[in-house]
Amino acid sequence: MFILTPSLYFLLRVLFGFSLSPLITCFWSFFVVSNIFSFSFSAYLFIAGKANNSPKFENTSVLPNWLFEAWCGVELNPTILGVDLKMFFY
Repeated sequence: MFILTPSLYFLLRVLFGFSLSPLITCFWSFFVVSNIFSFSFSAYLFIAGKANNSPKFENTSVLPNWLFEAWCGVELNPTILGVDLKMFFY
């Protein structure tokens, strides 16, 4: 991936005049939208995990239960439409 990304950029730059300047000019918009999406998706997973009767993590730490669940996740293997999210996002 480390070699593929710069190679793809170089190829697109030479062949089509591709530029990355929109990423710089729209940085804060991308930053805000990606953070809103990630917090919303985390809240959805937290609420959906509380509603399910699937296997849960066992809190063996000194953290309060809500903080442990927010950090480690409520469900052991969360899925959406049959897709295991831990496999998809890692």
